[in-house]
Amino acid sequence: MIRSAPAPHRRSRYLWPLVVAAAVVGSLGWPALAQDSLGPPAPTTTEPPPAQDQASAPKQGFSFNPDAGVVYQSGDFRVTAWGFAERAIDFSGPDYFRRVRQGAEIDLPRLSDSVRPAIVYEVDLTNTNFFGDFGGRGGNLGRRNFENMFVALQDPDDPGKFRLLIGENTHILSRDDNLSSGNLPTINRSLILEEHGSVNSFGTQFGVQFQKALSDKLTIQLGAQDNRGSLNAADARYEIGNSLSGKVILVPLNAEGRKLTIGAAVDHTRDFRDREAEGIYSRFSASHSDVGGGYAMAQVSLFDAPGSGDLDLFVRYDVVSLGIDGIDGRATQQALRTGINYNLPHTNKLASLHVEYAHNTLHGPAAIVTDRNPGDEFRIVLRASLQRYARH
Repeated sequence: MIRSAPAPHRRSRYLWPLVVAAAVVGSLGWPALAQDSLGPPAPTTTEPPPAQDQASAPKQGFSFNPDAGVVYQSGDFRVTAWGFAERAIDFSGPDYFRRVRQGAEIDLPRLSDSVRPAIVYEVDLTNTNFFGDFGGRGGNLGRRNFENMFVALQDPDDPGKFRLLIGENTHILSRDDNLSSGNLPTINRSLILEEHGSVNSFGTQFGVQFQKALSDKLTIQLGAQDNRGSLNAADARYEIGNSLSGKVILVPLNAEGRKLTIGAAVDHTRDFRDREAEGIYSRFSASHSDVGGGYAMAQVSLFDAPGSGDLDLFVRYDVVSLGIDGIDGRATQQALRTGINYNLPHTNKLASLHVEYAHNTLHGPAAIVTDRNPGDEFRIVLRASLQRYARH
């Protein structure tokens, strides 16, 4: 492991000059840009049709949409509920539930042709040992289980085009957790987020977020959140604006099964102690330390058919570099991950198998590096969901 740098003082600044650029051969594993929205996706229904086009009207009552979940529609009022469970098989330790989540979006009748109010929540039943406590103490469902809980004004049919929300949601710097629920392409997040993610930028935060698609290729996001953990944190924080962030997402190529995504973002977080860095590059003036890193990932679809299933092969490279003034040399942590995502045949992509191998390396001066043998990883994850596992 890398030894943490001395704790920064107030008003440490975290800069993200370049978040990620990912080009692939074949089919990329990210969902469409519209799903990279602030929070879980709205169901994929269409605008209410004119009176003469009753055949295309949203289905009333209860129905199942494999791209969204269980849907209840009454006029222009809609409730969409989703859920998924992932069971990890770990050959070097005990098996465990990686994630078990349930959520819903309540879409209230539209205020105009371009906006409607919505309420969104999602609970995680693994992070607080819900299943471990259930038998002995009747469960442990409380505020710390909530991954999302917010109210929003948004585009009536696609929040990726426009959404303004207030409440608890993942930070806008986090691309992974802002994918549609449970569609993370790998078992683990990137090193810069997971191993050095103590700023909570990939986690849930309280505040205000804004997203607007300026075109099919360009989306902007703005956030004024707390960024120290709130609602589901042990020490809840609710100071809107403690973290000010902006992000631009550019998709210059999205055709013929190939997609290139480039993101650039900046975040300024204040009043924050005893944490290490998170971001593509961060500099701590008080502790005279800095950390930078990133990742690139390619994913190709080998085949996709109802009778044979949907098999994707992926490769991802992660790197993190940590330096402290006064110490010669820098610590470098790397991971090379490869594996497959396989949506099982005849399951409509609602059941899948994920196999992943990671080779880890760690080098650097002894004053920083405390464990030079991080070890390799091998995991198998079984997944069942009310939403299709869509990667291309």
